[in-house]
Amino acid sequence: MSLEQEFIFGQEAEKVIQNKAYQFALTAIRGEIFSKLESVKVLASNQDEVNGLVMSLQSINAFQEELESMMTNGEFARKELERNNTKKG
Repeated sequence: MSLEQEFIFGQEAEKVIQNKAYQFALTAIRGEIFSKLESVKVLASNQDEVNGLVMSLQSINAFQEELESMMTNGEFARKELERNNTKKG
């Protein structure tokens, strides 16, 4: 991916992360999963349900981490682009 693309993706990721609806939805989904985890009995008979909830939470966390990584990479790309433009000018 080019520096320009990383910069643009970083800006878009930041918009998503800062979006109030996204934040609300993420909090609601996490809350629902935690609520289910608190109420489910950890027994051999429902281990699939427990595993599914944990995997769902891990997937949500991985998605959030990827957005944050894109945002960070975009900021690094912005600084690199500025430095490259300064060298040329």
